Amino acid sequence: MACMATGASAKVVREIVILTARYLLPKEKLEVPDMKWFTDLRGSLGVEAELYTYMKIAAAQDILQLGFDETEINGQSTLNIWLKIQTSNNEEEICFLSTAEFLEGGTADQVVDHIEKKFVQAQAGADKVRKALTLKGLDVEDLAPAKDGGVLLSRVRALMHDTCNTANATARKLADSIIKMRKEIHSTEEWGALPEKLADSII
Repeated sequence: MACMATGASAKVVREIVILTARYLLPKEKLEVPDMKWFTDLRGSLGVEAELYTYMKIAAAQDILQLGFDETEINGQSTLNIWLKIQTSNNEEEICFLSTAEFLEGGTADQVVDHIEKKFVQAQAGADKVRKALTLKGLDVEDLAPAKDGGVLLSRVRALMHDTCNTANATARKLADSIIKMRKEIHSTEEWGALPEKLADSII
């Protein structure tokens, strides 16, 4: 699995496994899986890595900052999204929610829409892990806790972006969306009693 994470092809990784086995275990007769097994493993590792990221964000004490950068590569708009979280150990950590994901377009509305959908996707992924653990009778709150609802855009406290007009417009629209989501979560009375950082403050 470590080899698959280096970027080496499935064919090369399989050959490495064969040569390593011959060197370290010359007297053992080992059956090495075929190429398809290694190719499928690469795909599953990507999904697994994403799920671990979603679980880490869900368990965070706070989502301190959301950063985004839309850029056009060979005429195709792409988006990077990263989060600065405060872990359960009160340490700050950067988590990448997406890297170079294709966008339908690079307008402020399209970027906001993509970010919102990405959070929904991440929350759904974390929820599926929690459900699977629960069905197995495991302690979900210990293995995959969801702090303050989990991977919710409403938990974001600050935004980071570049200073072009589109990025500024995206940040304004995204902040409005976050505030709207917070208000939908809380009743009028609860909203009025919330500390400023949990109410309508987005840096």
